Amino acid sequence: MKTKILNLLKWLKNSDQFQFSDALDVIDTGESGRGVYLIKSEKLKKNDTLMSIPSSYQLNFHTVLYHISKFNKSISIPGITGNEENNLTTSVDFSQDQDPRYKTYSMLSQEFILQLSSFQLLALYILAEWVLLSHWVNHNNISTDNKPIVSFWQPFFDVWPTSSELGSIPTIWNCQKNNKNSMIFNTLINFLPYASQKHMERISKLVCNDWNTIFPIIKKWNEVYPLIPLTNDDLFNTFLEIYFIINSRCLYCEIPIKKNSEDKILSNFTMVPLVDFLNHSDKTDFYCYPYVNRFKKDNISGIGQFEIRVGNYEYNQLGEQVFLNYGAHSNDFLLNEYGFVLKENYWNFIDISEQIIKLLHDKVSNLDEQRNLIQFLKENEYWNDYTLNKDEISYRTLIVLSLIVTKDFDRVAKFMNGYISEDFFFPKIKEALQNLLKEVLSDSIKKINDLEKLFRNTNDVGISLCCRNIIMIHKDYIGILQTHINKL
Repeated sequence: MKTKILNLLKWLKNSDQFQFSDALDVIDTGESGRGVYLIKSEKLKKNDTLMSIPSSYQLNFHTVLYHISKFNKSISIPGITGNEENNLTTSVDFSQDQDPRYKTYSMLSQEFILQLSSFQLLALYILAEWVLLSHWVNHNNISTDNKPIVSFWQPFFDVWPTSSELGSIPTIWNCQKNNKNSMIFNTLINFLPYASQKHMERISKLVCNDWNTIFPIIKKWNEVYPLIPLTNDDLFNTFLEIYFIINSRCLYCEIPIKKNSEDKILSNFTMVPLVDFLNHSDKTDFYCYPYVNRFKKDNISGIGQFEIRVGNYEYNQLGEQVFLNYGAHSNDFLLNEYGFVLKENYWNFIDISEQIIKLLHDKVSNLDEQRNLIQFLKENEYWNDYTLNKDEISYRTLIVLSLIVTKDFDRVAKFMNGYISEDFFFPKIKEALQNLLKEVLSDSIKKINDLEKLFRNTNDVGISLCCRNIIMIHKDYIGILQTHINKL
């Protein structure tokens, strides 16, 4: 990996706008994987720039459009694509007879590309450049007198995680085809907490939708350059891997051409070399922060220079790791989006919606009464999303329990509007709340015991990591639940 990181730095240094503090280095540790560390006893002060990556070395909707347009001249977007008169970097290394991308990228219409989300376009482009390009070249038996035909982005691709390193992400368990561990993964899914299962199901739908959107193009490419011995399942599994490389490494940034799109969350991001080595801390507004200098652009338009600057915490200890907060996220979120959990995470919470809805059906046997309760909650926007964290039981949870226990619509409506405090309802719901929390606690304890048995009986390192991650989530749940049970 060290050689690959050195190659990445060499590639980035081709731009005179690239910066990387000589007080830092990327180090691969057994405990936390790759990270950025302080290698000099030098104080890094607030707002100091630690790294700065130029536009042309970021992967986003703009740069992908630019690179595709070098092979497809029918794609022409002022200020973005490579065939603009003011753009001097439209040269390519190989002729149309040599480089298969002239043929494959010519199948992409401008209309089709522009209706894609950033996720869809980047997944399609990375699949082409990282995986399919070598198959296309081999199919043509192309030989060149100079360097081989490889992607401009190859040094960036080379430092991305392997499929095994992404294997702890639940959506991969859920969606991957023909996996030898599919039975174990199905078992692990059943051990996931409710919040994790909901998150996994949401991402799984996005994955399938994106695959269905881009597959017709992949199918056309395959008609020109048959991907023997790759099957459609192989391609889907590779796409799934690419999807989570993007998902776990993209950074929020407004993309001008996509700023008015309906899918803003799925389109406004960029992928930035080196920055993706920064590991996550749960402390917000403390460690480093990103900054996009939109007035500093290099030889292609892009979105501007992407910088990482020192935050409120000023580094000065040799060997310190440089952190970046990914957002105020719970371990359920981190597991599903990135494939890891934190030993200590301030933002952890428990979603007990499933247990409360079950309680509603158990306590209210009359179907008409059930419908009235549910309709009342929905009309007042209090249906579902019942949570608690280590500090408090959410207001929504207290509202729904008050309604289930008392069935007093008038007083609960006043409680919703702040005319009655929770002190009125708390004595009435205390026993139901206590029993509910004990039930959730018992479920987490049982799941930990069963997972520890599975953990002991497997020699697979990947499965062991998946078990440990889920166990850690449930252990934190137990701490939260015991805190509230002791207060009652």
